[in-house]
Amino acid sequence: MPQPFGASCATPPPELLVGLRRHRGDEHKDKVRPASPDYRGGVPTVPAASPASLMRIEVVHFRSFRGIQNCVLTLRPRLTLLVGRNNSGKSRILRAIGLACGGANAERDDFTVGSEEEPTVDLVLAPADSAESFDDRVREVFGTHVQLVSVGGGERIAWRTSITRSAEGWGARATSRFLMFDAGADEWKPASGASEVARRHRAVLAADITGTGRDLASELSRPGSSIRRVLDDLEVPEAARGTLEADLQALGGRIVDESSALGAVRDRLSLLADAVNGIGIPHVSALPGRLEELVRLIDIALDTGGGAMPMRLHGAGARSLASLQVQSVLYDRRLGRDGSDFPIHPVTLIEEPEAHLHPQACFDLADLLLAVPGQVIVSTHSSHLVTVADLGALRLVRRSAAGCQVHDMTPSDTEATKPPALRLDVAEAEWEKIKRFVERPFGELLFAGALVLGDGASERAFLPHILRSALGSRAAEICVADPGGMTQCDPLIKYAEAAGIPCVVFLDCDDQGREDEKNIRGSAVRVWATGDPTKEGTLEEVLVEYDEDWVLARCSEHLPLVEGSALERLKKLKGTYGSPLGRAFVEAFPDQKTWPVGLQHLIEALTPSGADEGDDHA
Repeated sequence: MPQPFGASCATPPPELLVGLRRHRGDEHKDKVRPASPDYRGGVPTVPAASPASLMRIEVVHFRSFRGIQNCVLTLRPRLTLLVGRNNSGKSRILRAIGLACGGANAERDDFTVGSEEEPTVDLVLAPADSAESFDDRVREVFGTHVQLVSVGGGERIAWRTSITRSAEGWGARATSRFLMFDAGADEWKPASGASEVARRHRAVLAADITGTGRDLASELSRPGSSIRRVLDDLEVPEAARGTLEADLQALGGRIVDESSALGAVRDRLSLLADAVNGIGIPHVSALPGRLEELVRLIDIALDTGGGAMPMRLHGAGARSLASLQVQSVLYDRRLGRDGSDFPIHPVTLIEEPEAHLHPQACFDLADLLLAVPGQVIVSTHSSHLVTVADLGALRLVRRSAAGCQVHDMTPSDTEATKPPALRLDVAEAEWEKIKRFVERPFGELLFAGALVLGDGASERAFLPHILRSALGSRAAEICVADPGGMTQCDPLIKYAEAAGIPCVVFLDCDDQGREDEKNIRGSAVRVWATGDPTKEGTLEEVLVEYDEDWVLARCSEHLPLVEGSALERLKKLKGTYGSPLGRAFVEAFPDQKTWPVGLQHLIEALTPSGADEGDDHA
């Protein structure tokens, strides 16, 4: 028999996903899911992020860097995802940004093989929150290097990092100098006698490169890692230090006294001290006597239901996620501790954060990345991550004659600002259709804790937003699949029965839906869109009956060229409206008790027996 949904945990422990309910970015451009704090069934459980940054990296321009001859990349204020095939240039882009920000040192490999040109990386900094002008604190640091780049406003700061070979030719060094904006040519250029970027200038950015080998278990013992930098100072009040260290010494002495093995070692070493003059009197310590020494022994354990287990015994996925979370702690606790009121801007560069994670966890990975303060630039191969991320955050990296080329995937009809030169000319509705026809839920099905079968593309795109809003982190285990017709449900239901996971079939209540229901075999729970098999209605009709004016307004907002009544528009837009309407629905109607009966029945069918409404079980 299928297990009650929520009875077991198929996702990483809740301790690792605590950042998923954190704030989701600085503006609507970077939203992954609805921004209301309670859309997961509870308020955020993580402290507020570090103070808002005063700036952001807007543009990066690479030349002659590791085979990249000429490439321009625009970055989102919060999260930018670099997607593309292997060896397209994603990792090289991450390294170039880290180098220009001061987070990496120059290497001989930064030069392009067969070229004598020096590699350069230009950074353009813009005010935070889409402001036209920088804060006065930025002006105090950069002075005349703050430049006006448009008539109506628009201040920017730019510098170029150049890489040169060392005198003997075996090494490399990087130097950075400020750039001047040439309004006539509409580009940044080096100026004669341009001043060098000093340490105080570069210190406004804190860059950190995180590779695929991140592992909190190993980082705990490696000097210089994020967790060790956090724990270098335990920040124990001086008033408590003496008492704690005395307790440590007392407990350590008790352990030695009770341990025959440690006592034997102590006694044997005492004989050596008696026999050899000057070797010293031995003292065996089971615990360090000072808090600073205790740092080397600190371990982190996770409890997945069977008792706390040390981090080193957990799988690579849990250790990797934990490492990403610690990166946020480093920024929150360490940046700005020099007493300055200038909030340093973190730039986190992550290579394949999905490494070691199962597909269902990747659906929530975008939220985890947005919980990291500052700007986050990520290279990824995860089809699950790019499915849930905002299209405007995606940058398609492709190989080209110039080494690589970056295409902006922001829908062409969603922003009135001047589009980047390499923006793909694809509208939002067209993107929804593309996503519909390329999705293959088989991979996520194998990691699912529950299965929902919906008849059509609209249900496939709409229902995940409903489930995430109502069920919180439990929804991460649910796979919503469109079998391509309800007559194809049987294999999926048979799989769910064999795997012991709940299965729910969500049916339109029309002639076709009732006919389909008769042919569905197995133990799957049937849920009707109307909530009552005797009441006619498809999902589109249920939404229109629920709030026709709201549906019409959303259709006009997202796809204004489609005409007709609210129901006619939804039918015309079948296969394209699901995801945008689902996001808007849970924002407009956060209280699930007011939802259409059919949606409430769906939530009830997926709620573990005895679980309180709004509970957030992982």
